[in-house]
Amino acid sequence: MLYGYECEYVDTIKIYDVSRFTTLSGGLCLLWKSELNLAIRSSSTHHIDAEVGGIGDSLHWRLTSFYAYPATEDRHLSWNLLGDLASESHLPWVCMGDFNELLYSNEKEGGLIRPVRQMLAFREAISDCHLDDMGFEGATFTWFSTRNGGIKERLDRVLANFEW
Repeated sequence: MLYGYECEYVDTIKIYDVSRFTTLSGGLCLLWKSELNLAIRSSSTHHIDAEVGGIGDSLHWRLTSFYAYPATEDRHLSWNLLGDLASESHLPWVCMGDFNELLYSNEKEGGLIRPVRQMLAFREAISDCHLDDMGFEGATFTWFSTRNGGIKERLDRVLANFEW
């Protein structure tokens, strides 16, 4: 099911946007060069799933941009969505975005301690989908708040399957 509005062209860039259906706090938007063979497979306010064709269409792979539910009590819906997406294709797959969750407690500084069960649920979802965290270069933390003396967390990440 497609949730966003039709792709638009801005010079040589195509845009697929689901952010207009969300609050002012943000949303998802996917941009790509028009010469790239990219087809949107499905989308919602929490994901944009696309199949990408390589040069001469010799290599196909899958790209999912992901925005997990921000409310802890709804986070299981994010992991269910991730599982549904994983079952739809066996292509090389990269899934990236704001997962609103930590994998490990060392991905946070300041604020309240994250309950282990929350992190375990995220790790189990990733494992069930046969995805691995691709790591990072640069800044350790991707989200910051000045509340409660300052909080830093790594919420944004790139996940990929073995085929990727």
